[in-house]
Order: sequence, then structure tokens, then C-alpha cells
Amino acid sequence: MKTRILFFLFLAVSLTNAKNPYEHFGYDNSEMESKMENLRQNKFILVNEDSTSEISALFFDFNLAKVSIIARSGNVEEKEIPEEMQLRWNSVDPMSEEYPSLSPYSFVANNCINAIDPDGRKIIFVNGYYNSGDGTMPKSIVDRIGTTGGRGYWGSELISGAKTFFDDTKSGFVDGTGAWNSSGEDRFSAGYAYAKANLATITAGMVEGETIKVVSHSMGGAYSEGMIKYLQEKKIAVEKVVHLSPSDPSDFQVSSVYTLQLNIENDLVLMWKNSSSNYMIPGVDRYGQVSTERNFLSDYENSHGDTKLEGSTWNMVNDLQNINMSISHGYNMSLPFGTYSGFSNIYRASGNSNGTQFNDLNINGNSYSGIGDTDKYQGPMKR
Repeated sequence: MKTRILFFLFLAVSLTNAKNPYEHFGYDNSEMESKMENLRQNKFILVNEDSTSEISALFFDFNLAKVSIIARSGNVEEKEIPEEMQLRWNSVDPMSEEYPSLSPYSFVANNCINAIDPDGRKIIFVNGYYNSGDGTMPKSIVDRIGTTGGRGYWGSELISGAKTFFDDTKSGFVDGTGAWNSSGEDRFSAGYAYAKANLATITAGMVEGETIKVVSHSMGGAYSEGMIKYLQEKKIAVEKVVHLSPSDPSDFQVSSVYTLQLNIENDLVLMWKNSSSNYMIPGVDRYGQVSTERNFLSDYENSHGDTKLEGSTWNMVNDLQNINMSISHGYNMSLPFGTYSGFSNIYRASGNSNGTQFNDLNINGNSYSGIGDTDKYQGPMKR
């Protein structure tokens, strides 16, 4: 966690070593950076090694909420810091670029009670295949697949939606792509090797009780499951996983972590990559293939890219997570001597508050098929 120190507004003007005003003339103050020395509990001294400054040092007393300004002449001036300025961070938040409206020094928006996040890498996004845009592939498809990995692979609305879904504010990015013709087994092994080689980076700053969440897309699904396997072997808690449009699902299986898988119908990439596979990864807790209102050609070009770019993807994931099935009615048949009640496979859905229509669902091993109504599905025969 960051060390909190007291800052007073006028120090930004006094301490000129934060920005070298003589750099234009060739003056180098790179070795004159101030150093913080911890004297005893809640007391620090900041020594100014810039010889051009009249200030020799600053003495901070956290207990008294005061700062003493020590001049090179030996004079000491003591200032009491106003209450509203007492608590500040002394370094830039590494995720500050995600929040341009906030000061880079306002870690978790200066709200460390309600927004505790020690490591800043709790949601891990694992991307899939991307290319340079060269070749004969139509530009419209290249635009949806992407030409870069890491953060640039994902849509900003998709990232923002993930933070809302997981109720977490920080994210990290892992490049899980492979060769265009790589197998899920290959990428699973590559993900395992990555986690093994980068465990310290993945878990840096984590504290007891903290968990990791994972979002994958396309080829990143197998890669992320390889990572998760190694993390679990090292007793690192992975709380929840969401696989978006994963490819080669028959080549690997999910871990014991609660896992959701979302596909969208008429996905060009999955039609080709999963042509000889089942669409559902073995072991997922919930699987859903979404029905859209678009025509086939529009689905063909957009379905695969939507799940890595569009914030609306999380409306579908929310419905997948929350949808529940209850038997709609028994099968009734009128006979001359009365009414016979038998088995039925018609279910009524609840919990899908965003109105997502699924073509196919699998909930904890039970399969359901959509029948053109967001609230009605065919499923296992029950009385």
C-alpha cells in the first residue's frame, strides 16, 4: 500500500526540484532528488539536496499535523496544516491514466475506506488473436478482430462494464494470443508457463483475502485457464471467470472456479475455429448463446468482435448469471373420465432483467433451448 504523507499547497511552489527550471541551460538535477527518511513513528524528514533552493529540509509530524520548514540559514518556520489538506498520497497512482478527471495523486479518489485495492491488478483481461490487418481479410472484420494485444485489444466500454460487473476498479492485461491455427491445448500450456514465470507480477501487492477475477476473449480462453491452473496450484484465490466467445472449447476444460461462458449467434470466427468442437467448454457453470435481432450477415461480421468491444456485453453476462428456470406447467390432457396431468418441458425464465434472449442455455448441467420468447424455454422433462 502507498505511504501517506502530509502535503501543504505552497510546497508545490517552494520545492522546485519537482521540475528542473534550468534544464534548458544544461543543468542536470537528476541526482539532487529529495529523500524521505523515517525518523520514528509518524515523523519524517524530507531533505532537499537542490543547492539552488533556500529550503534545506522539511520535517513532517503526523501526530501534530504540522510541518517545519528548515531554511539553509538555520531559521525554522512551523506551519499547521488545515484539516482538509492533511491526508494525501506521495506518489502517482499507476492506474491514473484510466481516470483523467482525477488528480494522479488521488489514489482510489482519496476514498480509501470504500475503495480499498492494494494491487491494482484484480481483474485480469486475457485477449485472443489479433493481426496486423495485412492480407485479404475484409477491413470490416479486421476492425472487429483488432490489430493489437493488451489494453488496446478491448473496448473502453467493455472494460468499464467489467469493473461494474465485478465491483472492482482496477485491471491488468495479458496477451493470450497464439498462432492463427494454434490449438487450445497449446495455448493452455502457454498460459500455464506465463503464470509460472510471472507469478510475482500477477500477485504483487496482494493481501490476505484478496481475489483475482478473469475475463477472456476468443483464443484467450484456453490461455487464461492455463494461468488459472497454475495460480490455483500456488493457492492464489481466483474468484470468478468470464469467457467471452472462446475458441477451441473441446481442447481444454475449466478449473473449479465459478465460470460463465457467453457466445453470440452466427459468430464467423467460432464457425470456423470451433467447427469440429462443441461450443461449450467442459465444466462451465453457466453457458449461453445469445440470439440477436440482426440479420445473418450483420451477425457474421460483428458477433465475435462485440464481446470484446461493447459494454452491452455485460447486460448479457448479467442475465446469464441471474437467469433461473421454473417449470411453467404440467402437461394436461382432457379425457372422457377426467383430466390427466403428465410431464412437460416448458420452463418460465426469471432473473434476466435485461431481456436477453438465449438460443441455448446450460445451467449447472441442465440444457434449455429458446423458443422465441425471453421468458419461455424448453428444457428437461419434469412433472
